[in-house]
Amino acid sequence: MPRIRILQTAAVTVIDYRCTSGPDDVAFAEAHARHSISYVRKGTFGCECRGRVLDLVPGSLFIGHPGDEYICSHSHQRGGDECLSFQFEPELADEIAPTQWRVGMVPPLPELVVLGERGQVAAERGYAIALDEIGLLLGARFAHLTGMSTHGPGAMRPAQRRKAIEIALWMDAHAAERFDLPRLARAAGLSSYHFLRCSRACWV
Repeated sequence: MPRIRILQTAAVTVIDYRCTSGPDDVAFAEAHARHSISYVRKGTFGCECRGRVLDLVPGSLFIGHPGDEYICSHSHQRGGDECLSFQFEPELADEIAPTQWRVGMVPPLPELVVLGERGQVAAERGYAIALDEIGLLLGARFAHLTGMSTHGPGAMRPAQRRKAIEIALWMDAHAAERFDLPRLARAAGLSSYHFLRCSRACWV
């Protein structure tokens, strides 16, 4: 399957997958290498995973857990499919969603489709910083919508809001410099995931 690595950081890798398989191609077993959230932007395909049969359409999220095998088929469409895959290192994956990585898929939901489309635009335009941030936001939103996350923006504690203000002031003081998400997080003394949660409190 053609794949293009668009972004790789210490925590997040983003890969553009373009499958050209059709109804006449023999399906074969594959295995997830990392925790992943793949946004289906084009095409439809079936997938057998963990004893379940999944049907993925544009806007769906295909969720991967390391080591889990799956078999994709394209019995109902020619032309294959395209996915933008956000892949997370284990420590970050556990922080985002400790227990949800085996749900298999999430159907198209407006709040997830918006993030998926933003990710696609960032990928096409080469906006690496935005793509990193979108991946983390997509992970957080996935965790929230699958029912396990209690870390919505409204749950920010006073100490977290103070940290958010410190982050905003640091960014203002260094506005003339070039920096990416990992550097911002290090400056705040936070992981990239928690940096985004705190910084969002500035405008919630």
